[in-house]
Amino acid sequence: MGSLKIKKLTLIGTLLKEIIPLNKSTCDTVPIPHIMKIELTGNEIVEIPHYAFCGFYHTVSLLIQKNRITNIANTSFCGLHSLQILDISENHISSLPLGAFHCNENLLQLNISHNKILILHPGSFIQLSMIQHLDLSNNMIFSCNYRLWTTKTLLTLDISFNSLDKIPHSMLRGLTNLKVLTVSHNKIRGYSPFLFAHTPNLQELYLISEEASYLCENFRDMTYLQILDLSYTKLALNSTHQFTGAESLQKLHLRFNNLGSESLFDTQTNHSLFAGQAVLQGLYLQGNSLNNMEPGTFSSLTSLKSLDISDSEIKVLKPGLFNNLTSLTTLYLRGNPIKEPSANTLYGLHSLRTLFFEKSSVRSLPITLFNDTPHLFKLFLSENHLSTIFPGTLFPTTIHLDLSQNPLSCTCDLAWFRKWVELSNVVLMQSNKTVCSRSSFETLVNHPFLLFDPQEFCSLNVTLIVSVSLVLVIVGYMAIVVYYKRWWFRYRLYLLKLAILGYEEVEDNQQPEDYRHQLNIMFSDGDEDWVNNVMRPAVEERFPQFDSILWGDDYLHIGMYLVDAIHHALENSFKTALVISNESVEEQWFMTKIRLALEHINETKLDKVILIFKEDVEDDQLPYLVRLFLSANRPYLEWEEDEYRQDLFWAKLEKNFRSNKVINNAIPV
Repeated sequence: MGSLKIKKLTLIGTLLKEIIPLNKSTCDTVPIPHIMKIELTGNEIVEIPHYAFCGFYHTVSLLIQKNRITNIANTSFCGLHSLQILDISENHISSLPLGAFHCNENLLQLNISHNKILILHPGSFIQLSMIQHLDLSNNMIFSCNYRLWTTKTLLTLDISFNSLDKIPHSMLRGLTNLKVLTVSHNKIRGYSPFLFAHTPNLQELYLISEEASYLCENFRDMTYLQILDLSYTKLALNSTHQFTGAESLQKLHLRFNNLGSESLFDTQTNHSLFAGQAVLQGLYLQGNSLNNMEPGTFSSLTSLKSLDISDSEIKVLKPGLFNNLTSLTTLYLRGNPIKEPSANTLYGLHSLRTLFFEKSSVRSLPITLFNDTPHLFKLFLSENHLSTIFPGTLFPTTIHLDLSQNPLSCTCDLAWFRKWVELSNVVLMQSNKTVCSRSSFETLVNHPFLLFDPQEFCSLNVTLIVSVSLVLVIVGYMAIVVYYKRWWFRYRLYLLKLAILGYEEVEDNQQPEDYRHQLNIMFSDGDEDWVNNVMRPAVEERFPQFDSILWGDDYLHIGMYLVDAIHHALENSFKTALVISNESVEEQWFMTKIRLALEHINETKLDKVILIFKEDVEDDQLPYLVRLFLSANRPYLEWEEDEYRQDLFWAKLEKNFRSNKVINNAIPV
């Protein structure tokens, strides 16, 4: 009394047994210091009397845990008008009276854990209009009074480690702003389908270590749920739609349940348990039975960063299982009986940084296993059965590598790897436990792998070096020859393909002689010299049987309008070729010819038109109609100055001039 500067009062472990309050009638007249925090932890207080803290109007925090309190009255904490934190955990309280904290309207945090409360009664917390955190864990609660909760501000509720065997749907009524709910370590066997409908804003839900739990799509449409932990619950799932609508889920824990691979993916409907989880970042499936997972199991998890499927009896990882996990940085595969991972096991994991592959019975690593993981930084391969690593195995250039407790055979077969470890930016973790096995050179057995010096044990093989060098020279020479004669080879291969495979195309029954004109060559004025000097002589030489060929506008029907004359030429010609150049694509009249030609294709349903590119035209300069023609896989040829390329050009042109294919799609002109 009178010491008004005291801000904190601490009486910890002082064998304090009783609190004697001031007379209520004199509380306002006695000069009590403005104590902000009172800590009475670890004493022997049995009872909190009425108005025990009368006059402590400025106290914000009151800690009375680890005493022997058995009962409290609904006036025990009256007078603490400013109280925000109250901790009465680790006592012997068996029940709470109605309105037990009605005098503490400013209370934000209330901890009543580790007591002996049997029944949860929402009425005990009535008038707590600002309460945010309520901890009732580690009591003996087996039942709940279903009265409506009035604590609208409650954000976190912890009722874990109690004796609840069920949670009726009305138990959470009124907790509309609840963000975190912990119900772990009870004896719950099932959940009402409507239980979480009363907590629409729930963000974190912990249901760890319950009895055998049957889920009936309880989490559908929980749009704000971010963390869900159902570990150690022996789940029984009735469908793969358990999380449909819970699109904000970021972490999902399903560790050590009785889940099988069929629980994660329905092969009949091709629907994954994780479908729609586009923002999920952590998925933890450790300790299940997940052998033979289907490739579509994780296909929708494009934002996933951490995946744990360790200790899950996996023997085989099917190709494509991780294809869409482009954001994955951490993968746990430890504790699975995988002996021979396939070369494409890690395909698609471009962002992978850490791989835990310990205790997995791995005997060998495919040389291309890490080709698709350029950012891999930590690789844990300890306690496997690796005796050697094949030459050419491509590891990332900067990596922390753990090969401890493997039977490494320190012989010349592993010399390349020992040199790579020395010359590359590699940190060999647990190097003192990375030792040579009995199959190593005798002087290295049971010695650290880093003591293996290839120069000392493995001399150069001169014969092998000479042989390899000779083979490389021959291969290089052949590559140069093939490069300079590539168009000759392509021409011969093209002719060989025609001779062996033939054609399976549906062709028009009409032959060139059935038309008035066999060929119709359209070009712009600027390309007339090339057509007359290059194309015309070659065509007349290769197709002497074509006695009627239209060479440009000068050969159109006299007496017709130009557009009608173009129509007449297209309809009466067996094949029409349009010569494309940088100049022609700028000519409006030539574009009109192209449009009329495309319309003619759509009308006849025959591939009667071919484009011949006299020169290279930039993509952004190609007219829209030309791009439409090419996008429909219509035939086109490119003129080249190279002699061998020209042979291939004329061969393809001759093939296209022989027949007209029947088409079943139109060009949208």
